Amino acid sequence: MSFAFKILVLPLFYFISYLPFWLLYRISSLFYLIGYYIFGYRKKVVYQNLKNSFPEKTDKEIKTIMKQFYLHFCDVMIETIKLLTISKKEFKKRCSMDEASINSFQGYFEKNQSIIGVMGHCGNWEWAAISHQVYFTRMITGVYHPLKNKSVDAFMLNLRSMNEGINHKREELFDEYLNAKYSKFQMKSLDDYDQLMKVNMARSKTQSKYIRKNLIGNMREHSNGESAFIYFADKIK
Repeated sequence: MSFAFKILVLPLFYFISYLPFWLLYRISSLFYLIGYYIFGYRKKVVYQNLKNSFPEKTDKEIKTIMKQFYLHFCDVMIETIKLLTISKKEFKKRCSMDEASINSFQGYFEKNQSIIGVMGHCGNWEWAAISHQVYFTRMITGVYHPLKNKSVDAFMLNLRSMNEGINHKREELFDEYLNAKYSKFQMKSLDDYDQLMKVNMARSKTQSKYIRKNLIGNMREHSNGESAFIYFADKIK
């Protein structure tokens, strides 16, 4: 996360997150008007994707769906920023899980059985993922596609790690990095080759770059769904 992002953007995000929901959704509507009507953010891409998905719909219907998408997208962004300061009580009020769903999860936990969950980008997927850590004590592992902007990517990783997080082995990788970087390692045989590579990587990279490389470096060329399938298929073997 860059210094400029920390001193300029992050304080603004925290300020926004303390605002009440009724005001946040007014701000979201303003962002929608600016993004859709003034800047036209990726309108051609969205339009073409919708035409490909719904070839039977008229241009008027496609544009109606486009407007609904942009409005929802702005809501998701604002709600995600709200996660910075929202209380668990308020979170449960707005992202509830019924008794049947809780019992279903608990049944798997009691059998010590792993679960693979695949979600579409419907509703607020950020809230849906974090809700597991609000309702249950079992750790959840998340697989995601890294964002191009490294500061925003680091912000999202930190945000997802709140309320006990959803980031794959992140804390373990922090410890691994420090141990490798400051270890007095000596290679004695070919069996030590993997550890040698870890030590060299830790000494040549910053902590954040080391985490990104080991956490998501092997997933960059796949879609979110493909990455999740590859990761979990590999772990199940």
